Amino acid sequence: MRRVLADDGGRSLSAAAAHAKPLEPLLKLFRNQIKNPLNPSDAVVLLAVSRFGLSGDAVIAEDAAGQRLIIRDPHPLRRTIQLAPAVDWRVVSMIFVELRYLDSQNGVDEQQTLAFFDTPQDRVPKTFSISLVDGNQRLVSYTTTFVLKDNRTIVVPASMTMGSTIILRSDMAGHRIVTVAPPEVDFAARGIVRIEAQLSYQDADNGLAFSDKFTVASARDVNYFEFDYVSPTRSTYSCTVTVVLANGLVVEHDLGTLNGDRVTLPTG
Repeated sequence: MRRVLADDGGRSLSAAAAHAKPLEPLLKLFRNQIKNPLNPSDAVVLLAVSRFGLSGDAVIAEDAAGQRLIIRDPHPLRRTIQLAPAVDWRVVSMIFVELRYLDSQNGVDEQQTLAFFDTPQDRVPKTFSISLVDGNQRLVSYTTTFVLKDNRTIVVPASMTMGSTIILRSDMAGHRIVTVAPPEVDFAARGIVRIEAQLSYQDADNGLAFSDKFTVASARDVNYFEFDYVSPTRSTYSCTVTVVLANGLVVEHDLGTLNGDRVTLPTG
């Protein structure tokens, strides 16, 4: 390593100063970035922090006047689901729940089987915990089997949840969650004002009817259609789509009967 000594009459400092750049253009660029964040929904603030610390899962920044900025992660990267049995243990002998979290894009595949028995230590709630790579991917699938004391079994249809609690009942139905995905296009460039999607599920024999309508205004608007069902042979749903264009035209689509866990909406 070559050292430049300070006894050269200040020539080294002068040479270094010749390479210096003014800070004002950089400060101006930084100010413009604050005024115009990349994400319009972001709130950008400047805070002269005098104290900085943690409180639970929150980060707290405080200035000299005691004003605080509390920052929490809206998508914590640890997901925990609590499963609680609510059964008549005079009838039920065992409960088995097979859970799976799959995020194929990030190579995450977590599986676990939880068992509940008619003993004091095994009748209490249990948890399924996973680490997330993508905080927006929160769907967990599960199947539940009840073993009765007369050796009969009740198998609940495959289910999904985005919640944090699953109540296990011997009369529970399966629960489907269908991801309603927008087309991956620039809506403005394609002249799309909005896309309206109507999804419906009906099982008249079992008294089940679910319907929901979603309005999509950009490629970021992902929605979820949820419904209960009692048999894999009665798990199909219908979807109709209306595309409203900037030129005043309206295009309608009837996607018919569907059975997938994901629907990508058409553009026109």
